Amino acid sequence: MPISANSTITVLQTGNIYLLLAGLVILCCFFSSPQVARNYLLVVACGDLGHIYATYAGLGGNMFFDVANWNDMVWGHVGTSIFLFVNRVATAAGIFGSSEKGDSKRE
Repeated sequence: MPISANSTITVLQTGNIYLLLAGLVILCCFFSSPQVARNYLLVVACGDLGHIYATYAGLGGNMFFDVANWNDMVWGHVGTSIFLFVNRVATAAGIFGSSEKGDSKRE
C-alpha cells in the first residue's frame, strides 16, 4: 500500500521539530554569550528549511513546483515558512538594526 502525501509530510515535519528542539537545547543550555539570540534565529531558520523540505518530499517535485495548483494548506506550510525564514535571517544579519546597540546603553 502506498504511503499518502499527508502521512509523509506529517512524519517528516515531526522529525524536523525534534531536530530543531535538539539544536535549541544545545544552543540555549550549553552556551551563554551575546550571540545566543542570533544563533537561536539561525537554528530556527534551519527548521523553516526543514519544514519546506518536508512539504516538498510529501508532495513530490511536480506538485511542489506547480504553485498555481497549491491549496491553502500548502500555501500555509511553504509561504509562512519562507516568510519566517527571510525575516529570521534578516534579523540575525542585522538588516533591521543591531541588537547590540541597546546592550551598550545599559552599562
